[in-house]
Amino acid sequence: MNFLAHLHLAGDDEWLRLGGLMGDYVKGPLAGHRGRWSRAVLAGVELHRRIDAFAETAPAFRRSRRRLAVARPRVSGVVVDIAYDHFLCRHWPHIGSGSLEDFTAGAEVLLRRHRAQLPVRLADALPRLLADNWLRSYQDQDGLARTFARMSGRLRDPSLLLGAARDIERHYAGLEADFLAFLPAAERVARRFRDDLPAA
Repeated sequence: MNFLAHLHLAGDDEWLRLGGLMGDYVKGPLAGHRGRWSRAVLAGVELHRRIDAFAETAPAFRRSRRRLAVARPRVSGVVVDIAYDHFLCRHWPHIGSGSLEDFTAGAEVLLRRHRAQLPVRLADALPRLLADNWLRSYQDQDGLARTFARMSGRLRDPSLLLGAARDIERHYAGLEADFLAFLPAAERVARRFRDDLPAA
């Protein structure tokens, strides 16, 4: 799952959201990070990891990967992550609370407010993230194409992701159906995790 989905699944808690955004940038056992981040932020990182682990075994997510595996065998999971954020944008009026613009603007405020806490790679990327509206840049085909072009520039083999937006378009209906099956299950996983957290 990508930034927007992890934000949505973190619920309303500020620290879970912050940890959810940081998840891909925090490596190793969480116990080793307790001196740097609070228990609440690390819970957000843990939720991020739980969602990613759930996605790897979820039937709908695995169907999506198979749809893209012929064209993108090495990066099908990455492409599905971006595709699912696209569908989350498209279906936001029926899924999210309030407007997508307000939701993502709130996340950008959160990132600015806690910039000093962000892992170095995320802090370094923050100006680009804000300038290019990463959190809502997947709403249309042009945004998807820009996203994959940006990501491919960081790869040793840019061809792995270049043109991936066209693969999403080619399998659009199937991927959308997979997403709509996957999201309620992921929301249940996230809700159980949040409900099991000790009271602050």
